[in-house]
Amino acid sequence: MFPIMRRISKVFVKQGYFQYEDKVKRREKSVRTGLYLSLSVACFLVFFAVSNAVPIPQPPDQNRHVLIINSYHKGYPWTDNVLAGIESVLKDGKSNITLHIEFMDTKRVVDKNYFYHLFLYYRSKFEKVRFDLIIVSNKDALNFAMRYRDLLFPKIPVVFCGVDAQNEILRQKAPLVTGVLEDFDIKATLDIALKLHPNTREIIAINDGTAIGAVKKQIFKDALAATGKNLIATIIDDPVLEDFEKLLKDKDKDFVVILMGSFRESSGAAVPIEVSTPILTRYNIPLYALVEYYLGYGIIGGKLISGFHQGMLAAKMGLKILQGEPVDRIPVEHKSQNIFMFDYNQLMKFGINQDTLPEGSIIINEPKPVPSEDKKIKWEVIAVPFSLAIIATFLVLYLLSRKRREELLGKLSRDHEKKIEARTEELMKSNTDLKLKITEMKQAEAGLVEERLKHLTLFQRAPSPFFVVNRDYRYSDFNEKMVELFECTLEEFRKMDASNLIPKKLLARLFESQGPVNNMESFETQLEVRGKTKRFLFSIVPVVLSGERFVYGVGQDMTQLIQSQDISKQQEKLLEKLFEVLPDAAIISDREGTIKYVSEGFFKVFGFSRDDFQSIDAWLQKVCSDESLRDVAMNAWLRAVKTRNIGEEILQPIEGKLATKDGASLERELWFIPMDDMVVSLIRDITRKKVYGERAPVSRNQESVETLAAGIAHDFNNLLLVILGNISLAKTSLTREDKAFEHLIDAEKASMMTKDLIQQLITFSKGGELSKRAMVITSLVMEITRSTLSNSNIRGKYTMSDDLFPVEVDEGQIRQVVHIILRNAMEAMPQGGTVAISFENVKVSREDYLPLKQGDYVKISFQDQGSGIKKEHLERIFDPYFTTKDAGSQKGVGLGLAIAYSIVKKHGGHIAVESSLVRGTTFHIYLPAFGKDVIHDNDLTETAEAVMKKKGRILVMDDAKSVRDVTGAMLSYMGYDVEFAREGREAVAIYRAAKESGEPFDAVILDLTVSGGMGGKETIELLIALDPHIKAIISSGFSGDPIMSEYQEYGFKTAILKPYKMEELEEVLERLIHDSDLKNL
Repeated sequence: MFPIMRRISKVFVKQGYFQYEDKVKRREKSVRTGLYLSLSVACFLVFFAVSNAVPIPQPPDQNRHVLIINSYHKGYPWTDNVLAGIESVLKDGKSNITLHIEFMDTKRVVDKNYFYHLFLYYRSKFEKVRFDLIIVSNKDALNFAMRYRDLLFPKIPVVFCGVDAQNEILRQKAPLVTGVLEDFDIKATLDIALKLHPNTREIIAINDGTAIGAVKKQIFKDALAATGKNLIATIIDDPVLEDFEKLLKDKDKDFVVILMGSFRESSGAAVPIEVSTPILTRYNIPLYALVEYYLGYGIIGGKLISGFHQGMLAAKMGLKILQGEPVDRIPVEHKSQNIFMFDYNQLMKFGINQDTLPEGSIIINEPKPVPSEDKKIKWEVIAVPFSLAIIATFLVLYLLSRKRREELLGKLSRDHEKKIEARTEELMKSNTDLKLKITEMKQAEAGLVEERLKHLTLFQRAPSPFFVVNRDYRYSDFNEKMVELFECTLEEFRKMDASNLIPKKLLARLFESQGPVNNMESFETQLEVRGKTKRFLFSIVPVVLSGERFVYGVGQDMTQLIQSQDISKQQEKLLEKLFEVLPDAAIISDREGTIKYVSEGFFKVFGFSRDDFQSIDAWLQKVCSDESLRDVAMNAWLRAVKTRNIGEEILQPIEGKLATKDGASLERELWFIPMDDMVVSLIRDITRKKVYGERAPVSRNQESVETLAAGIAHDFNNLLLVILGNISLAKTSLTREDKAFEHLIDAEKASMMTKDLIQQLITFSKGGELSKRAMVITSLVMEITRSTLSNSNIRGKYTMSDDLFPVEVDEGQIRQVVHIILRNAMEAMPQGGTVAISFENVKVSREDYLPLKQGDYVKISFQDQGSGIKKEHLERIFDPYFTTKDAGSQKGVGLGLAIAYSIVKKHGGHIAVESSLVRGTTFHIYLPAFGKDVIHDNDLTETAEAVMKKKGRILVMDDAKSVRDVTGAMLSYMGYDVEFAREGREAVAIYRAAKESGEPFDAVILDLTVSGGMGGKETIELLIALDPHIKAIISSGFSGDPIMSEYQEYGFKTAILKPYKMEELEEVLERLIHDSDLKNL
């Protein structure tokens, strides 16, 4: 009160009422005393009236509970505005309404099971609360409420706001649901922007790539056309903020930006509007938007969707429902009350006059006018006596009515007492019955909720895809496995047509059938999902729920099972082809003696047909005219039948003369080899062995044999690449806990064993020139040792001289020799240990008694700590098919050391072995020294730095479509963009077009041999002429071609041998594209 009186006194002094300061003080004191007295009397009368008033009886407390579920978090501008609008209606202080406010926080929580966790949380939290109304803001809250309403809040009305008209739930016209839709007034915003900026020549609209974004784009185009102006319109969906900033720097300042969506980072993450909008204001461009939460961050304004008004309208609808109005009589509000809103600071920044704004516009940040001191005091002086007069009038009226109320209350009180006594007795009885019924209903309801929850949990957590289809061929319900099957979002799956999965005729028959609803139908289907082929078996059955017919279905993933079957069939075909090209005749029988397979080589040599014999016994009867030879052969076959081990006693050849169909006699050697449930009978020609002994001359057709070996390697390894590639891709869609994962691992191991077997057979049988290059052998041997022993309990120990001679070797074949010796050492030391590897220069002379020419050699020794080799076995250890391994994981066919011996011998070297049951086994390899200085191969050393995982564009050239498909699938899974060419000329054309378009390839993979077209060797010459810095990889299934080891001389950066696994391909590409050593080659 004192400040008011002082201001009043100052006014009086200014107006000249008092001339002296002492008069002013006396008058101020007098006025102050009068005002105090008046206010004191008024306050006393009010207190007296209130304290003695008789309270009017109020109706019993009818407290209403309203649950408000917000999609986003507290503090998010839009959510806070919506909540303020709701509270402005429901928290007016007059209604007995309790608000329960929840925030789902879906902008910051990303979890596909989040809704289910919220359901469990809300069920526990609100177990004892009975809600009268649910208000939800934005689509996530609406989707959650509709999914779990029947379990959490059965038959409770739902009012929504902040939801666009494209929401799928609104199309289903669910009962007890109404609300306010978002209506983007793009035309009004565009018109006011053009009005306030008449010199605008271009409009840039920032949009998003969603379904509602497509609707906004069309509305924008229609609004722009309605202006009748010749404007440039640019619509950008989901732009990267950094790219858009670059665009702004290069543009003139005669355009306007309308924000209809949000920006994203280069990583794809969304940029919050409170971050992106202030950044755009730095470029001094007019910014307009459609939603109010942009306001205050730098936009000028627009006709904006108001979160406050959305919440207020939803709350008003909810209030009508609480007052008893049926929900179906409250239609959905399609036109939200959008408001012209502007930022005063931005208006001033762009020199916009407020008079040009639409009438009724709201302006934020506008400074409030400060009234003058004199006017304030005048109104305060007038207000005090006027207020006292009003208070006095109220007191008089109140005292007059008080007496009448007291009389009325007395009469009402007596009547109520009589009615209450009568009613109390009646209610006591009814209450007892009601409690009993409520208890029974709660028990029944608890059981029903528990059953429904159990069903929902089983349905959602089922390991197989489950779904329910309605008459509109839409998925009315489904579990998470269905969404994972199609690899899409929840919203994308809801929009899918079920007839894309289930044949329309089958759906129509199930819906239209009037028969029993338990007739189950099953069908197989193949789905193409994001470049991957999936195969499923679905079972569907019609069901009737609440009088309406649905189709209920469950699926089973058959992809891995079918792939495993396909892999088994391909392996059988591979082995069949292998037996066809073997120079020896072969017969495969089961252990009962029934012949299952006969090679073409047998038919060609012996002249018999498949119908001439059906069993081993019948075959031996026909080809063994000598009865004693027949008995020996039959006994050997029976020994093979009785064992599953390939040991010395089994692999004993039987020599003798076998008869052909026309009666001729052939010198042959019989081998009976047990393999799983079969016995393989090999018939080898020993004519040359008889004539020349062990040193048979080289065939004059050696070149033809090499060509045949190359063809075998190419075809076989292409097929194996398809198998291994598909296995690798199948493994990426499984976890190690899946049963199918173990089957794929077994198939992968079998395929790699097939690869090794083919390579061994080809190496063992081929001749010709080696693909040699000079090197110091230590780095290569150490690298192979580390790789081979990496996952074992065995380590290598090295001893070497500093002046070791270089050698000239075929790197691929020497790698195979070292690997074979190390594998034998690992099998000899199952408990672990050390392999001592030594390198030394030696001079061989005649006194050394070695099968070598005199001269300088490099001697490499491998000494293990195993149990050694028996003396009787040492003489045969390098013989083909000789093995001492038992059945099981170490089972082999005895070609390893024979192949190693053949390779070393072709290098002009020698391999020897010495063994002791105490000291273990030592293999010595002698390789001729090479008389030139060579550069150490640093590429074989390990690098300590991890390869950066970056991706790029790859061009794959291969004439086999299956190879292109599986290689492309593996590269796509790694994150590369892939294009394909069938042969060289097509590859050159594609590479040239990509280079000219500014999007060149980071690497190319060229097949060495192409049927009916230009192969890799010819293609690389054209590509180097086009791009001298091209990064090219040569690929082949035949390691014997010189280009595979001397690839750099032909212009390639590296080579990869088919078949390869996805991990091997990825390692080669990462080293090629990102490793500086390879790039500088």
